[in-house]
Amino acid sequence: DIQRLKDLCPDLLVMAGPSLDAAAKDLVGKKMIWCADTALPALAAKGIFPQVGFSVDAGYASSEHFCGLVSKIGSKEMVLVSDLLGNAAVQRLPFKEKLTYQSSHPLVQQFCSMAERPLTPVDNPRGDVGSLMRNIYALLFGERKVKVIGHDGRSLHKISHARGTAYYQRAFIRQTRLFTPELYLTHLSRRYG
Repeated sequence: DIQRLKDLCPDLLVMAGPSLDAAAKDLVGKKMIWCADTALPALAAKGIFPQVGFSVDAGYASSEHFCGLVSKIGSKEMVLVSDLLGNAAVQRLPFKEKLTYQSSHPLVQQFCSMAERPLTPVDNPRGDVGSLMRNIYALLFGERKVKVIGHDGRSLHKISHARGTAYYQRAFIRQTRLFTPELYLTHLSRRYG
């Protein structure tokens, strides 16, 4: 359950919005970073690994953010926070610990009604990972202030934060680690996304 995050109070909440690149210097030396899966490739490229990663999307794109990072995830002892209906490929990665919560999805509600131990309910009406991180932080730590990087709401191109993968594709498609099916899906998402 996410109550375990009370022991992992963050210095920063990091999302994949356009302000992430400009604020990268604020990340150096921070002891506890909570990070959206969409921002993980940007942080990893700078040699920064968060202690807690959040992933809410059940789709294939969610697993793209972890490409090439499997050994780092295991060696850095990252904690994953995800929905019970999260992407199975992400769930199988070697995180130190995997935490979840009770979302508003009917299947999750049904499961939680029969569970031996209840999960902490978390509302996320916007459905994006940045809002989820903020909501969980507020639930666990109340009014305590925390610095937020990259949750810009909308960029200059009117790309909302729920489409953090658009930022990921623009910033990291130049890297040589994306080939074949992933590159094809990236091209499709640009065309139809």
